[in-house]
Amino acid sequence: MSTTITERGQISIPASIRQKYHLTPGMEMEWIEAKDGIFLFPIPEDPIAAFRGSGKTGTKQLLEARKFDKDLEGKKINRRVKK
Repeated sequence: MSTTITERGQISIPASIRQKYHLTPGMEMEWIEAKDGIFLFPIPEDPIAAFRGSGKTGTKQLLEARKFDKDLEGKKINRRVKK
């Protein structure tokens, strides 16, 4: 999907993208420059509320990784004791 930049430097966001990401008139957007390109992110009105609940899967993965590391460390300790 593409858009054209106007003489005043404005762009139009296609309706399907506005609807999918709940973009509304007056909403602020963040432009981020990277070596691979330019990225555009919407800034929610209440960033704390938008962030709330986003760490649930990360916590589960972190706990599983810690359990794996603990089990692995236990095996290393047991091997040292046996020798």
